Amino acid sequence: MIKRTAIEVKGGYSFSNTKGKKVRVVTISNHVAEELRRIRVEQRYDSLRMGWRNEEDLIRLGVSGAYLWHSGLRRRHIETIKSAGLPKITLHGLRHTHASLLMEMGVHAKVIQERLGHADVTLTMDTYAHVLHTLQSDTAMQFEQLLKRKKTAQQSGS
Repeated sequence: MIKRTAIEVKGGYSFSNTKGKKVRVVTISNHVAEELRRIRVEQRYDSLRMGWRNEEDLIRLGVSGAYLWHSGLRRRHIETIKSAGLPKITLHGLRHTHASLLMEMGVHAKVIQERLGHADVTLTMDTYAHVLHTLQSDTAMQFEQLLKRKKTAQQSGS
Protein backbone atom coordinates (compact mmCIF):
# COMPACT_ATOMS: atom_id res chain seq x y z
CA MET A 1 0.00 0.00 0.00
CA ILE A 2 1.32 3.43 -0.87
CA LYS A 3 0.43 5.78 1.95
CA ARG A 4 3.05 8.51 1.89
CA THR A 5 5.66 9.95 -0.37
CA ALA A 6 9.15 11.11 0.54
CA ILE A 7 10.14 14.48 -0.84
CA GLU A 8 13.71 15.72 -0.98
CA VAL A 9 13.98 19.12 0.68
CA LYS A 10 16.98 21.29 1.48
CA GLY A 11 18.92 19.58 4.22
CA GLY A 12 17.03 16.30 4.19
CA TYR A 13 13.62 14.91 3.42
CA SER A 14 9.99 15.34 4.29
CA PHE A 15 7.05 12.95 4.17
CA SER A 16 3.58 13.86 3.03
CA ASN A 17 0.42 12.22 1.81
CA THR A 18 0.50 11.00 -1.76
CA LYS A 19 -0.37 13.45 -4.52
CA GLY A 20 -3.99 12.31 -4.74
CA LYS A 21 -4.41 12.37 -0.93
CA LYS A 22 -5.76 8.83 -1.23
CA VAL A 23 -4.10 5.63 -0.11
CA ARG A 24 -3.84 3.35 -3.12
CA VAL A 25 -2.93 -0.26 -3.57
CA VAL A 26 -0.60 -1.36 -6.35
CA THR A 27 -0.39 -5.12 -6.60
CA ILE A 28 3.05 -6.54 -7.31
CA SER A 29 4.12 -10.04 -8.25
CA ASN A 30 5.24 -12.55 -5.64
CA HIS A 31 8.74 -12.41 -7.15
CA VAL A 32 8.97 -8.62 -6.66
CA ALA A 33 7.55 -8.88 -3.13
CA GLU A 34 10.11 -11.54 -2.23
CA GLU A 35 12.94 -9.43 -3.66
CA LEU A 36 11.80 -6.41 -1.61
CA ARG A 37 11.72 -8.58 1.54
CA ARG A 38 15.24 -9.82 0.77
CA ILE A 39 16.48 -6.26 0.28
CA ARG A 40 14.80 -5.14 3.53
CA VAL A 41 16.51 -7.93 5.51
CA GLU A 42 19.86 -7.15 3.90
CA GLN A 43 19.48 -3.45 4.63
CA ARG A 44 18.45 -4.03 8.25
CA TYR A 45 21.53 -6.19 8.71
CA ASP A 46 23.75 -3.51 7.11
CA SER A 47 22.10 -0.81 9.23
CA LEU A 48 22.82 -2.70 12.45
CA ARG A 49 26.35 -3.64 11.39
CA MET A 50 27.25 -0.13 10.21
CA GLY A 51 25.24 1.85 12.76
CA TRP A 52 23.04 3.45 10.09
CA ARG A 53 19.69 4.89 11.08
CA ASN A 54 16.54 4.18 9.07
CA GLU A 55 13.65 5.27 11.30
CA GLU A 56 11.24 5.39 8.38
CA ASP A 57 12.18 1.81 7.41
CA LEU A 58 12.39 2.72 3.74
CA ILE A 59 13.63 0.20 1.23
CA ARG A 60 16.62 1.18 -0.88
CA LEU A 61 19.15 3.02 1.17
CA GLY A 62 22.04 4.74 -0.49
CA VAL A 63 25.60 3.46 -0.20
CA SER A 64 26.31 5.03 3.20
CA GLY A 65 22.91 4.28 4.69
CA ALA A 66 21.44 7.58 3.54
CA TYR A 67 18.21 7.66 1.58
CA LEU A 68 18.63 7.32 -2.15
CA TRP A 69 17.07 10.33 -3.85
CA HIS A 70 16.01 10.84 -7.44
CA SER A 71 19.43 11.94 -8.72
CA GLY A 72 21.15 8.91 -7.18
CA LEU A 73 18.42 6.57 -8.35
CA ARG A 74 18.66 7.99 -11.88
CA ARG A 75 22.44 7.56 -11.86
CA ARG A 76 22.17 3.93 -10.70
CA HIS A 77 19.46 3.26 -13.28
CA ILE A 78 21.68 4.57 -16.10
CA GLU A 79 24.61 2.45 -14.87
CA THR A 80 22.41 -0.65 -14.66
CA ILE A 81 20.95 -0.17 -18.14
CA LYS A 82 24.41 0.42 -19.58
CA SER A 83 26.03 -2.59 -17.87
CA ALA A 84 23.16 -4.83 -19.01
CA GLY A 85 23.65 -3.66 -22.60
CA LEU A 86 20.04 -2.49 -22.84
CA PRO A 87 18.79 0.47 -24.90
CA LYS A 88 18.75 3.78 -23.03
CA ILE A 89 15.44 4.46 -21.30
CA THR A 90 14.58 6.81 -18.47
CA LEU A 91 12.76 5.76 -15.32
CA HIS A 92 9.74 7.70 -16.58
CA GLY A 93 10.13 5.88 -19.90
CA LEU A 94 9.85 2.59 -18.00
CA ARG A 95 6.59 3.84 -16.49
CA HIS A 96 5.23 4.59 -19.97
CA THR A 97 6.46 1.23 -21.26
CA HIS A 98 4.74 -0.54 -18.37
CA ALA A 99 1.43 1.22 -19.08
CA SER A 100 1.68 0.70 -22.85
CA LEU A 101 2.40 -3.01 -22.48
CA LEU A 102 -0.50 -3.43 -20.05
CA MET A 103 -2.79 -1.72 -22.54
CA GLU A 104 -1.51 -3.95 -25.36
CA MET A 105 -2.23 -6.98 -23.15
CA GLY A 106 -5.83 -5.85 -22.89
CA VAL A 107 -5.71 -4.77 -19.25
CA HIS A 108 -8.68 -2.54 -18.47
CA ALA A 109 -7.87 1.18 -18.56
CA LYS A 110 -9.25 1.65 -15.02
CA VAL A 111 -6.70 -0.83 -13.66
CA ILE A 112 -3.88 0.97 -15.49
CA GLN A 113 -5.14 4.32 -14.17
CA GLU A 114 -5.04 3.02 -10.61
CA ARG A 115 -1.55 1.53 -11.03
CA LEU A 116 -0.22 4.83 -12.36
CA GLY A 117 -2.06 6.94 -9.79
CA HIS A 118 -3.81 9.09 -12.38
CA ALA A 119 -6.70 11.16 -11.04
CA ASP A 120 -9.12 9.73 -13.60
CA VAL A 121 -9.22 7.25 -16.45
CA THR A 122 -9.53 10.04 -19.04
CA LEU A 123 -5.98 11.17 -18.33
CA THR A 124 -4.76 7.60 -18.79
CA MET A 125 -6.68 7.15 -22.03
CA ASP A 126 -5.52 10.51 -23.42
CA THR A 127 -1.88 9.78 -22.50
CA TYR A 128 -1.89 6.34 -24.11
CA ALA A 129 -4.11 7.11 -27.13
CA HIS A 130 -1.23 6.17 -29.45
CA VAL A 131 -1.42 2.61 -28.13
CA LEU A 132 -5.16 2.56 -28.78
CA HIS A 133 -4.57 3.39 -32.46
CA THR A 134 -2.30 0.34 -32.74
CA LEU A 135 -4.87 -1.75 -30.91
CA GLN A 136 -7.56 -0.56 -33.36
CA SER A 137 -5.58 -2.04 -36.27
CA ASP A 138 -4.95 -5.26 -34.36
CA THR A 139 -8.63 -5.49 -33.46
CA ALA A 140 -9.70 -5.01 -37.08
CA MET A 141 -7.36 -7.83 -38.18
CA GLN A 142 -8.55 -10.12 -35.37
CA PHE A 143 -12.16 -9.46 -36.28
CA GLU A 144 -11.44 -10.23 -39.94
CA GLN A 145 -9.84 -13.54 -38.92
CA LEU A 146 -12.87 -14.35 -36.78
CA LEU A 147 -15.22 -13.70 -39.71
CA LYS A 148 -13.09 -15.92 -41.98
CA ARG A 149 -13.20 -18.75 -39.41
CA LYS A 150 -16.97 -18.39 -39.07
CA LYS A 151 -17.42 -18.42 -42.86
CA THR A 152 -15.19 -21.52 -43.20
CA ALA A 153 -17.12 -23.27 -40.41
CA GLN A 154 -20.47 -22.50 -42.08
CA GLN A 155 -19.23 -23.75 -45.46
CA SER A 156 -18.06 -27.01 -43.94
CA GLY A 157 -21.42 -27.50 -42.25
CA SER A 158 -20.28 -27.00 -38.66
